[in-house]
Amino acid sequence: MNKVNFPKVLIGERITLNAYANGDIKEQSEKMFDIINRNRDFFIPWHKDTTGNIKYQNPEMCADYITRIVNAFNNQTQAGYGIYFKETNQYIGHIMAIEIDYQNNSVEFGRFIDKNFAKNGYMKEANLLLEDFFIKQGAHHFTLKCAGDNENAKKSHEKLNYNLEGIQKENRLYIGDTKYRDTYIYGKIINNQK
Repeated sequence: MNKVNFPKVLIGERITLNAYANGDIKEQSEKMFDIINRNRDFFIPWHKDTTGNIKYQNPEMCADYITRIVNAFNNQTQAGYGIYFKETNQYIGHIMAIEIDYQNNSVEFGRFIDKNFAKNGYMKEANLLLEDFFIKQGAHHFTLKCAGDNENAKKSHEKLNYNLEGIQKENRLYIGDTKYRDTYIYGKIINNQK
């Protein structure tokens, strides 16, 4: 896979992916925190920290996270984007290439979306935009992971033609949980062999 500068903007039919490296960190962190704060009940089963609360308790914590994303973007080790409506520029979610393996031509994505916009195909469009960029660089394999009991994520992965490749049994114990959770690993292979 070719190592090239990540695009600052990817434009889709209904959404735009805007790199966090392409904007004001304070403004972006406030938008991210707003979604996290309004979606705590939706996110908390999957994004708990060591205290049992959802990660990123205030805009400053989101700013620290986005600063790390920007540094990784500039070092070409991760590619993080805010998901925005194309017409209104409203921030509705986040997608990120969290692990990029240039030697093995593989990419793992992490993502979230405001529950008010879930199940409308926006995340699918975001995923396909980012996949398309990496396919053009030579990506061969994509990965998405989710908790074994996150039925919405599993359905979302399957709609993107990702197949269940494996299950990490009881590898997650969130604070406050009484049992370990499985992690489901989904993958998609791109047949672009030369």
